[in-house]
Amino acid sequence: MQCFIHEDQIQSILKNSANPAPEKIREILEKARQMKGLSLEETAMLTQLHDPALLELLFDTARFIKETIYGNRMVFFAPLYVTN
Repeated sequence: MQCFIHEDQIQSILKNSANPAPEKIREILEKARQMKGLSLEETAMLTQLHDPALLELLFDTARFIKETIYGNRMVFFAPLYVTN
């Protein structure tokens, strides 16, 4: 059976992405605003933010992306489970 979640790789990326420089975070968020996708390493850096100013910038970027893609509306996703 092939495993598609590589826990060791994820832990390594998280460890190596700890304490990113604020300028690096700003670069990642600017890239995110272009909506061209982020790498695992970039995403890991964003998950480890603690600085209130950078967190606010992260939330502003997420809001911008959400409004650009979906506009001013709510979108719900309903999971579909299929079994035998």
